[in-house]
Amino acid sequence: MPGVLGNPLGQIKDFGGEDQLTAAGRLLLEQACRLKLRAEREHNPNHAVRLSNASARLLAKVATERRPESPPPSLETYRRAKHEALP
Repeated sequence: MPGVLGNPLGQIKDFGGEDQLTAAGRLLLEQACRLKLRAEREHNPNHAVRLSNASARLLAKVATERRPESPPPSLETYRRAKHEALP
């Protein structure tokens, strides 16, 4: 079920959708969900906090690793644009 704790498919939409995540980003998101689920079940409060913090760090990393909206121009395109811009 999407949106259930520990289900990465429910959190993918929070990161712009599946097409915005790289394969590595998807793996990090899945790992973050697993850690979050383990933290919820942990009896030791110290371990629960550590697991929650690790999950938060992974989620922050996924948020910063989105795919660029458009690919950068090729070297040839860049050179042509620079050459045309010269007076």
